[in-house]
Amino acid sequence: MDKKPRCCPDPSCAVLFYSRHNPNDVGDSFDCYGKIPEVTFSWNGNEHKNDISHCTYTPLKGTIRYLENKGDQDLMIARMFKLLAMLGLREFNLNWYFHKAYNLPGIDGFEINDKVVRLTDPPPKG
Repeated sequence: MDKKPRCCPDPSCAVLFYSRHNPNDVGDSFDCYGKIPEVTFSWNGNEHKNDISHCTYTPLKGTIRYLENKGDQDLMIARMFKLLAMLGLREFNLNWYFHKAYNLPGIDGFEINDKVVRLTDPPPKG
């Protein structure tokens, strides 16, 4: 488990991973994901539960915190891959972000090998 960032806004957050763009620079940008006690809210009669804290830090903007869940993360990944494909990027490296390889089974159209994502299907339209 990674160490908590110096500006973590939630003492109850258990860090899942802390991704710094430059691990040696304490003032550099980063993202941090952690498990939190479930937070439930209702909007227009729909209940939404979150149990993941996602913080983004930049020296310019400070800490920006999102309360999310696994479904939110799935959508974020799908949107990111779709945007990169629409921009014509057929391959990108995840090493700078994750610092190790991850296998993401069940994502059609993408191959992850040695920390590099390759689009295996034509880019999504729309």
